[in-house]
Amino acid sequence: MTYRPTAFMNTDYGAWADHPEPAAPDRIAATGKRISPPVTPSQPGDQYSRIRMGCQALIINPQGLVLLVNSDRREGWSLPGGTARDDELPHLAVTRAVRAETGLDLHFSDALIVDITPHPYEPRGVDHVFTAQVTARTAATATIPARALAEVGEIAWVEPDSIPDRCTEERTRRIWSALLRLTDPFAPVYHVDGRPIGV
Repeated sequence: MTYRPTAFMNTDYGAWADHPEPAAPDRIAATGKRISPPVTPSQPGDQYSRIRMGCQALIINPQGLVLLVNSDRREGWSLPGGTARDDELPHLAVTRAVRAETGLDLHFSDALIVDITPHPYEPRGVDHVFTAQVTARTAATATIPARALAEVGEIAWVEPDSIPDRCTEERTRRIWSALLRLTDPFAPVYHVDGRPIGV
């Protein structure tokens, strides 16, 4: 099949499916501009897949308790956070999501870990876990905003050892990996399904 730049500029995803051979990233269109094929929700055999950019916060109070949120959107207990919007940077997305779910106005600058949720889950997730340690006064202000009551059922400060009683196994692994990074800066940053590579 010959390379046809117009195939990649066509927004008709059905037409794109008629051209299964994608261009190499370094190919240049006749206009001299670098172009890329449209990214569509993944189908079996597709080279490109849709990515959900997750942004979560490991928030710890002076007693060492971790803030968890019981949200209908995530089907159970998890770290507060959410999904980045289009063109939203992860550290800004987690600030927005934490404020929306817990009322806490915190700022995050660096991720503790990055955790990939692999296939067969759809869409594949890339979760950035940020952290913040809060004062007792700030922790006491954590509350579910009125506009979030329909989605967020509860928030709670919990002992790290009790996290498995509330969270799924995968979420527990992710939280404990993030906690490990707080005490060991050489602990793995990159994880798949909550596990460091090779473990």
